[in-house]
Amino acid sequence: MISKFFDARIITKNKDITSQAGVLLSSGSLTIPVSLLFYSDKKSMTKYSRIQFSSEMDLKWKDEFVIQDIKTKQELGRGIILAPVFEGILKKEKKKKIDYLKKLSGSSEGMLQALTCEKGIQGISERELVEITGISEAELRELSQILEAKGDVMIFSFSPLFLLSRESFEYLCSRIVLFIEKYHRKNPRETGVSRNHLKSRFKVPDNVLLLAVEALIKNKKIKYSNENLAVIDFNVEITPEEEKILKEMEIMTLKGELQSVSMEELQERFRLSSKRVNQLLSILIERKKIVQGQDGFILHSSWLEELIQKIRDSDKAELSVLEFKQMTGLTRKYAIPLLELLDQIGITRRVGTKHKIL
Repeated sequence: MISKFFDARIITKNKDITSQAGVLLSSGSLTIPVSLLFYSDKKSMTKYSRIQFSSEMDLKWKDEFVIQDIKTKQELGRGIILAPVFEGILKKEKKKKIDYLKKLSGSSEGMLQALTCEKGIQGISERELVEITGISEAELRELSQILEAKGDVMIFSFSPLFLLSRESFEYLCSRIVLFIEKYHRKNPRETGVSRNHLKSRFKVPDNVLLLAVEALIKNKKIKYSNENLAVIDFNVEITPEEEKILKEMEIMTLKGELQSVSMEELQERFRLSSKRVNQLLSILIERKKIVQGQDGFILHSSWLEELIQKIRDSDKAELSVLEFKQMTGLTRKYAIPLLELLDQIGITRRVGTKHKIL
């Protein structure tokens, strides 16, 4: 990878060398002036150092080099390139830097795990890995599968390869929960955080964020609430007046025209914004009082349960729109969206012009 900074392990000939400027780095046919910043001043022959070039260079993992005195050309030590210096490693404590570099000094597996961890929740791509290491794509995939089997990394795609450390994924999940909890404290009357808001806060690849959300839902840490995300035990703050409106909504839904009611009717009756109507409807949905279809079609849960039982008791294998209208007494205006809702929740499945009863 092209960079002005590289980390390296250097075995010096003089253990008293702790910092050095104005030296030469020689690797293959390349000889250039560099400066060294040692991460440790221990009296050891093996040192870990940041190497700075005057211009960007392209060196790979474990490329070998020699350090020479710029005046006498005397050899001061030999070393291997470990990795370009990421922003994070510049800010690490010395001990953490050295631990990280020791991992890069070892096997290919250890190197891959260390690089993936260092990239944090951003993950690391195949392009970056090839540029840093010079290792072939096939070998990188093989190493990744070994680390995934051990539970150290997660493979989000194979072609091109994209990795995230398990530790970073768990950290991302914990940060998402904390972020949603904080949002609830500031917005107790909101149902939760929108997916777009979450995406703007955590600038990670879409598939990483999606998997993190799915994992948190599966582990019952968060839930969907009116298409927003909320922590599992969160309830929207409701005033006594709004509790009365909720009850009226439920009654209106049950007694509305042929057991259905539109969003516009609710807004007009209660003089609420569409946003607040949706928030209150989501509460009724969570309380299992109503069911809402994808097109906004709303039904009372008890009426829908009765209808489903009626369909199952009919001994029919399938229903046409006409048969369904006759069974329910609904006009075509309501029969079609209700059939679509039954398809949506898995009671029926559309086959041609009819709906097969499952």
